Order: sequence, then structure tokens, then C-alpha cells
Amino acid sequence: MNKARLESFSDRVFAFAITLLVLGIQVPELRGGGDLKLRHALIHSLSQLVPYVTSFATIGIIWLNHHELFQSVDKVDHAALTLNLLLLLIVSFVPYPTAILSRFGPCLRVRSCMAWCLRSSVLLFPFCRCTSIRIACARICVAT
Repeated sequence: MNKARLESFSDRVFAFAITLLVLGIQVPELRGGGDLKLRHALIHSLSQLVPYVTSFATIGIIWLNHHELFQSVDKVDHAALTLNLLLLLIVSFVPYPTAILSRFGPCLRVRSCMAWCLRSSVLLFPFCRCTSIRIACARICVAT
């Protein structure tokens, strides 16, 4: 498979996950009131921005690493596709614990779920890198 297709698909999944993050931020509801009530409601909703910024940065870092990883690869094999899909599965799941964290605060189960997402994505990268290096080395050996 051509790496451009994989990168294009992956970029779209990353963009979709980041879009889901911002859609998870809830606009405060006000029933009447003036500027003071709106200001108070917006200040109260700032707690939603911490999980959003953290998750956005996490997805952004994963995307940057993903981009760097596939710079030296021309084609990808089935193993690389499978590992990439697992990584995208984790990335696309990040908005869910982020939304729960925004809504209910840092309870233990939500923190565990978020930690699992982050840990899983970090653990998948060495396997993706090894697969990419193996493909590149095989291509060099065939060319010589």
C-alpha cells in the first residue's frame, strides 16, 4: 500500500478526534440574566478547558510523532497498517474520557481510562517504528 493513503486516512482520523474534543465543550445555559451571570457561567466552565487542552496537546503530539515516523517509509505492509489502525483506535477514543472528565471532574475511573489511552498510544509507537524500520531495511536489501 502507498504511504500517502495511510497518511491521508490517519490525518483525517486525527482531525476528527480533535473536532470531537471541541464539540465536547458545553456552552453554559442561561435563563435570563445579564453580563454578570454570563461572566460567572463562563468562568465556571473554564474547568472544561483543562481536559480539552491536555487532550488536544496529546493528540497533537501523537500526530507529530506519527508524521515523523512515516517520513522514511515509502510503502507499508499489513503489520504497519494493523498497528496504525490500533493507534488510530486509541486516538479516536480520547474524546470520550475527555468529555467525562470535563463533565464529572477527575474521578478515579476517568483518570484510569485517560491514563490507559495515553499509555497505550505510547506503547504502540515502538512497534510502529520497528515495523517501519523493518520495511525500509528490507527495501534497501532488495535494492542492492
